[in-house]
Amino acid sequence: MMKPILRILAALITALVLAACGSSAASEPQPSITPATYQLKELYDDAGTSLNEKLARLEAEGSTVTLVLSEDGTGTCHLFDEEEAVTWNETSLTFLGETYTMEQAGETLTVHSGGGAEGRMVFVMAQ
Repeated sequence: MMKPILRILAALITALVLAACGSSAASEPQPSITPATYQLKELYDDAGTSLNEKLARLEAEGSTVTLVLSEDGTGTCHLFDEEEAVTWNETSLTFLGETYTMEQAGETLTVHSGGGAEGRMVFVMAQ
C-alpha cells in the first residue's frame, strides 16, 4: 500500500518541479534593440501633441530623419541635412549630450523624450 502512494507522491513532485521550471521563461529579459536603420514616422511633443503634419511636410520637401544603430553601440542620426553621432544600449539612446529611453516592438523603435512619456519619436525599421 505504501509503494503506490510513494509513486503518486513522486509523480506529483516531478510535475510541480517541471511546472516551476517552465515558469522561469516569463522572467527572461526583454528582447534587445535590433541594430538597423530606422526612419522617423511619428513625432509627438512632451504634451503628446502630434507633430506628424509638420513631419509630413518636411518629408514632402525631401527632408527625412534616419537613425542608424550599429552593433557596437554607436550610430548616427541623420537630421534632415545634418549628421550627429549617437551611442545606445538596450534601453537608452544618447544624442547631443541628452539620454533618452527607448524600446522596440517588432520593427518599431520608440524613443521617449526626457520631458515625460508623452513626448516621443517613433521610428520604423527601413527595408
